Amino acid sequence: MSSLLVVPRLSPTAYISCLLFGSRCHPVETDTTANGHLYILFIRIIANMSALHLQATLFFFSAFSILLPVQLSIGLQRKTYGFLIAITLGHVLEILAYVARILLHNGQERFAVMYFLPITIAPTLFSTAIYLCLPRIIETYGAHLCPISTRAYHTTLVLADASALVLQAIGGVIAGIDTMSKLDVGLRIVQVGLAAHIVTMAAFVFPTLIFAFNAYKRSTEWAKQFEDLRCSKTFKAFLVGLSSATLSVLIRTCYRIAEPGASFNGDNESAFLVLDGGMILIACIFLTVLHPGVVFRHSSAKANISTVHWQELKA
Repeated sequence: MSSLLVVPRLSPTAYISCLLFGSRCHPVETDTTANGHLYILFIRIIANMSALHLQATLFFFSAFSILLPVQLSIGLQRKTYGFLIAITLGHVLEILAYVARILLHNGQERFAVMYFLPITIAPTLFSTAIYLCLPRIIETYGAHLCPISTRAYHTTLVLADASALVLQAIGGVIAGIDTMSKLDVGLRIVQVGLAAHIVTMAAFVFPTLIFAFNAYKRSTEWAKQFEDLRCSKTFKAFLVGLSSATLSVLIRTCYRIAEPGASFNGDNESAFLVLDGGMILIACIFLTVLHPGVVFRHSSAKANISTVHWQELKA
C-alpha cells in the first residue's frame, strides 16, 4: 500500500509569500512510494525547512547568480581561461542546486538528484580554481623557492581534484537509483570522493606552506622584477583572500565528511546552510573581489607567465 507523508506543496502565490514574509505553509498529502529513496530522504528537508531557511536558500541562489556574470566578465577580459572554466562551472552547479532545493521544497520530487549532485561536487571545482592561482604566486617570488616543479605541482593537484569530482559524481548518480542498497553504496562513494578532495587540498596546503617558509627565510632571493607587485596592497590582499577561500572550502569539505547526510537529513538546516553554503559563498566572494586576472594584470609580460597556465585545464 502507498504510504502518505505530509509535505508542503504550495501554489506560486502562497510559496512566494512563504519565502518573502514567513507565511505559514499549508501542507497537503502526497504519495512518496514512487518517488525514489533519495527523494524520501529529502522529505526531511521539506518537513523541517522553516521560512527563514527558505529565505536563506533564496539568498544563496541570488548571490551565486550575481557573482557568475561578474566572473564571466573579468575572466573573458583578462583571458584567465582555465580559472574561468573551473569557477564558472562551480557557480552554475551551485545555482542549479539551490533552484532544485526550492523546487524540492515545493514537492517537485524529480529534482532530488539535481540538488544532491551539484551541491556535492561544486566545491571541488572552486578548489581547482584556487590551485590554478598558485603558479603566478610562485613566479612572483621565485620558482627556485618551491620544493616541487610548479607545472608538475599544480597539474597533479588539478588531476587529483578531477578524480575526486568523478568519484562524487558517480556516487551521486548511483544514490539516485531507486533502491535502498544503491543509495547506501552511492553515499559511501560520495564520502570517498569527499575524502579524496580533503587529501588533495592537504597536498596543496603543505607544500605551499613550505614554499611560504622558504620565501620568508630567503627574502633576499625574491625575484627583483616583481618587487612593485609584491609590495602592492592588492597583491597582499589577494594572498589573504586566497588563503581565506582555501580555508573556507576546507571547512566545508571537512563538515560534509563529518556529516555525510547533511545535504538531505534536515536535522540541522542552520548548520548546513552556514558550513556548506556559507563557506562556499565566502570563498567565491574572495575569488571574485580579488580576482587573479585583475591582481596580475600588469605583471603577466614581466613574469613570463602566459595564459598557458590558465588554459591547462582545457588541455
